[in-house]
Amino acid sequence: MAESSRAPRQFNDANGVTWRVRELRPAGRPRALYFESDAGFRRVTRYPEDWRDLPAGELELLSRGT
Repeated sequence: MAESSRAPRQFNDANGVTWRVRELRPAGRPRALYFESDAGFRRVTRYPEDWRDLPAGELELLSRGT
């Protein structure tokens, strides 16, 4: 699995859960953002190029697909 060269980004959601976000390009699949925390895992394939610059609230919405 190819990973972007940058370190994962971290943010806290509205419930105080810390999420780690990274962009991955798995072999044979489209690139995606992977959101991981002790509470769960989410994968998002449609996201803006400037996702690293989004405020925490917008990243949270993005992770939920809303």
